[in-house]
Amino acid sequence: MKYFKYFTNFLLISYLVLTILYLSPKNPLTNYYSGFVNRSIFPLFHQSWLLFAPDPATSVTRFLVKCISSKGEKSGWIDPSEKMLKDHHFFRLLSYGKGIYIYRNIARELIETYSQNIKALKCKNEISCLNKALDNTRSSHAIIPALKVGISVCSELGMEKDIMIAIEYNRVKDFSKRKDKKIWGESILIPLSGEIEK
Repeated sequence: MKYFKYFTNFLLISYLVLTILYLSPKNPLTNYYSGFVNRSIFPLFHQSWLLFAPDPATSVTRFLVKCISSKGEKSGWIDPSEKMLKDHHFFRLLSYGKGIYIYRNIARELIETYSQNIKALKCKNEISCLNKALDNTRSSHAIIPALKVGISVCSELGMEKDIMIAIEYNRVKDFSKRKDKKIWGESILIPLSGEIEK
């Protein structure tokens, strides 16, 4: 029993030291210990300084896929991260939650690329200019992971003749409307297949 107590104390102190090193700002010694510390903490004990300084979400960006079969049947818009999110909520100790970042990062990368293309073209809500920005986004490297995930999702459904991908962007309602039961305000669907219509 005595050794068990020592062992438990050792584990607790080790965990606290590793967590402090993991969350510490970068410094000249970081390169010496970061490899070992990162392997010890990530993914099960990963934390962020945001934990201590919460930054409320102002938007949610989702990556969506629509599949088309050889018979012309279309699925609804599918969020590839939905199953992983359900699995994560069912048992949070497994690392499903980390996998969701893959889909969220695809969405963020696409929306960032699209925004940069709009700025580069100096679009002012002209439909033709927005469609040109979409064309540039489709030909960028950001589209490749999205297409791979889309093909994978549609193959599982047996509807791989064609795929459509889109980004759904939801803004949080203004704080002044906080008593409204609907959390999300404006919802924008940006198609990355086809064109924006008038």
